[in-house]
Amino acid sequence: MMRLEVTNRRRFESGSVETFSFEDPDIGDVEMIEIEHNGDTLADSWFLDGVIVEMPTKGRIFYFVCNDWLSKYKGDRRTKRILKVQDLNKTSFRSLKIYTGHIEHAGCDSDVSLKLFGTLGSSSECMIKNHGDAFEQSAIDAFQVG
Repeated sequence: MMRLEVTNRRRFESGSVETFSFEDPDIGDVEMIEIEHNGDTLADSWFLDGVIVEMPTKGRIFYFVCNDWLSKYKGDRRTKRILKVQDLNKTSFRSLKIYTGHIEHAGCDSDVSLKLFGTLGSSSECMIKNHGDAFEQSAIDAFQVG
């Protein structure tokens, strides 16, 4: 499992974008991602708009739309989602930006894990440690991994 370190003080806050960068073996085109968090309280409820995976070395971008809660208390009460790519612009990933929804109480206080799935395989699981200010309502959180 790969851990994502928070580089900014306020992560996953409403309206913020979180960006993470990491290197992994080439898995080909990213077809889907698995994203989840480990929170089990109402305060850990997180409304995720979506995830963008950028591969600048290949000039590609992949879009994953969630538009749903990762929560044991809201929506369908699931804290794990598998998201399929929305636009196959053929990208290689180096950084991740995670968008939390604008809905009231959309934030999440728990750690989140993310895994990418591609045409040639999958990435290792990335654990995003929430140090208190990540995944907040309307947040865009950026992370670097290494």
